[in-house]
Amino acid sequence: MKLWRWWQQLQAHPLYLREKGEWGNPNPYYTRFTNLMPFFVLAGLVFSFCGAGTNTLLFESDDALWWTWCIIFLPILVKNIILLNATILAPVLTAPTISHEINRGTWDILRLTPQPTFFIVIAKLIGSLGRLSFMTTLLLINIFEAIIMSLIGFFISSPTITITIGIIFGATSIIFRPFLEILFIALIGLILSTFLRSANTAIATSYILWICFKLANNIILWSGIFYDVLPTPSYFLSLTFTSTNYLIIIIILLAILYWRSYRLDTGYDWHLWG
Repeated sequence: MKLWRWWQQLQAHPLYLREKGEWGNPNPYYTRFTNLMPFFVLAGLVFSFCGAGTNTLLFESDDALWWTWCIIFLPILVKNIILLNATILAPVLTAPTISHEINRGTWDILRLTPQPTFFIVIAKLIGSLGRLSFMTTLLLINIFEAIIMSLIGFFISSPTITITIGIIFGATSIIFRPFLEILFIALIGLILSTFLRSANTAIATSYILWICFKLANNIILWSGIFYDVLPTPSYFLSLTFTSTNYLIIIIILLAILYWRSYRLDTGYDWHLWG
């Protein structure tokens, strides 16, 4: 009940509504990046063609499974376009939030509200991500892909308890991993916004950290490492592993954000770079 009341209070908060874009113009960077959407769509098409052809699960059987590849290709195409746009826009929405307020001199006004600083920061985070209005479509596509890939996993593997558990965890990871990735880069941008006065620097640094972590936490990479190591299909094992990594990092980032909120609440302006 407390969590529900907190959520209702958050949705009615003017700061949340402003970050969501229902009034005012708190984030001028969002408009600039939305003008580049056609290029992001083209990039999503390229990544979709590459990603659809490198799914290791489709080649773990003697059969080519081309019919399955054709069935899931169109949803994957749409999914990758949505995910690429969301991950590109997430730091644009969150990285300028705190630094922009401090540079304009309005952060001290926000601190005078009866809400704790961490509540203000979370309201900015959730309100900013509320502008990503295609999350429902992404969820439906993830569920569809999880069902299809689970059926493939049971079709090409012996139905043992270990494999069944692995496929269930992998299917769950298919559904939630894209949202964890979006939340990860959004938190990176928001935390950097508490350290950097320049929103441009915070956005650029967010992209660099996201790319580095994505390369190290790559599904294809870990599918190759896990291949034939455990009885669970390597695709599902790598999905579970990389999703767990995102979850662990997100928990750490939330702890850092709470600490930074406390520092900002005390009025100690600890920006490391200009």
